[in-house]
Amino acid sequence: MVTLVLTAISIQVMNFVLNNKINYTNMKAFYKIFTLIIFTSLFIVSCEVEDTTGDSSLNYTATSITISASENDFTVSESSMTDSQSYTITASIPEPVAVDLVIDLSNTSGTATNGSDFEFDKEIIIYSGQTSATGNVTIHKTADVEGDEDFSIDFSCKANASINDLTFNATITDDFINDLIGFTFDWSGSYTYSPFGGAEVTIDYCEIDMDFLLFDSDFNMLAIFDAATSSCPEHFDLSGLADGTYYLVADMWANPLAGLNTNQDLPITISYDQEYFGSGEFIFSGYNTNDSSGTLIIGVVEVSGGYNYVVTP
Repeated sequence: MVTLVLTAISIQVMNFVLNNKINYTNMKAFYKIFTLIIFTSLFIVSCEVEDTTGDSSLNYTATSITISASENDFTVSESSMTDSQSYTITASIPEPVAVDLVIDLSNTSGTATNGSDFEFDKEIIIYSGQTSATGNVTIHKTADVEGDEDFSIDFSCKANASINDLTFNATITDDFINDLIGFTFDWSGSYTYSPFGGAEVTIDYCEIDMDFLLFDSDFNMLAIFDAATSSCPEHFDLSGLADGTYYLVADMWANPLAGLNTNQDLPITISYDQEYFGSGEFIFSGYNTNDSSGTLIIGVVEVSGGYNYVVTP
């Protein structure tokens, strides 16, 4: 191309010399024409060169992109998943090319919700000089009651390239429903005082032996969670409860601090968490360090649908 441009310039120069007398005035005109031809030639040359790589865009030929998946047209059980589960999408070409190839991914159909039930990389880029690149499709364990769902992902490329006709398809079945709720009871704390005006003494509330019980709506005891002396906080899990009302009960089994007459509030912090559904916390203030024993209702648990827990003080 450069040779053709220079040849054109030479022809213009010769025509000008033959058809004009070279004097001062003509020389000025000649200079203007020569300058215009040079800049035009450089512009034409620059437009035929790819800006980022320097390769000629005129010599670019189409390539073939192959899309493959680590797994496709499959069904996944949400309840069997340990956590989110990912699948690899691979885009490849036979040999490197001089430009970046951008493959767009789009969710084209299905009942699953993009962004919550699943998510995916929106594009895969095979960079100049490379022959492959990968992206991910991830299915999430949501614990929503939704029934069977499916989704599809298609692939396209705007570049001068062909792409194989592949659609990524997946079906999500067997909803994961978390019917387990965990409770933590914490009565830890301390109090420092000077008995009879003498040396300071600090008492540790964890020395108090507290147990936690579960009763049904007829006040039949269903479970006892025994926290040994000096064992606090205490944690236990509930699951498999039939729909209904249940009572959380604290039982002060033994209090070696009762005879010290410290007369301090003994709050119990009750926190709970049901993964994927929610958590909360409240404080029960019915005990005092002077109490030697006592069995008190500290919270109510309502169960509905086999897994929906509502906890109130």
